[in-house]
Amino acid sequence: MMPVIDAGVGISQKRCSFSDYLNAFRQFHVLRMVAMQTRQSTDTVLDELVYFQRQATTRGFGGFPNAIVASVDLFCPTEIAELVKLDSLENLRGIHHSLAEQTHDSNRADLERSLNILAENELCLDLFTTQGCDEAVAQMAAFQPTLNIIVNISVAEDDQVQHTARRLSRLAEFDNVYLKICGVDSSIADGYPLLKMLIDDATKQFGIERIMFASGMGQLSSEGAFDHLWTQYAEACSSLKASYRDRLFRSNAMSVYGL
Repeated sequence: MMPVIDAGVGISQKRCSFSDYLNAFRQFHVLRMVAMQTRQSTDTVLDELVYFQRQATTRGFGGFPNAIVASVDLFCPTEIAELVKLDSLENLRGIHHSLAEQTHDSNRADLERSLNILAENELCLDLFTTQGCDEAVAQMAAFQPTLNIIVNISVAEDDQVQHTARRLSRLAEFDNVYLKICGVDSSIADGYPLLKMLIDDATKQFGIERIMFASGMGQLSSEGAFDHLWTQYAEACSSLKASYRDRLFRSNAMSVYGL
């Protein structure tokens, strides 16, 4: 079974509790969970992180989330430094940031300081990127080669998948860049062929050891949607040998996030 690595799901104590989220699974048994904190204002981040950590030690939640990825501005190293000082957030494994093309050059000094803080504290960086950001990600990977950088991608439409496949070659040059495949957009009636295409292209360029799957529940709103996505993942990987499937579904994520 795979850890559930959420890409912008939006779990929140006020909007979508862990109880509501876990109840969305019908046929799938969750063994581990890496919870991505929903993007929000800086004055509510800490309160939500405390909620995440509290759930991990509350009876009946199975130790979920086993790892927390906080929503923090990558260009605010002071906030990141304050966060890593908190002993109460023992499940903190990294931060996530939405990298837009127009912002990645805004302050190089602050960016480099943030990358150093993350690397020094053995935290990872999850990135949601837009077109045109690949070179910025490559520069981050080259600047701090000990920092694990996870790029989140999902299947949206045919031309996007083909464009993504072309993008992968640049990011695949760096051993510390990982690819997290986050499911299929709910607007696509039959996303399996596109998902299979993306997985095949990714494994060819990144190698089996630097790819992982996420639940993508932020894009899968209907009941039983994750069970359907799980089936698509399994079918797309059915021709791979067992040790490769284990990496994609489980061990790569557990290694990167320290589960």
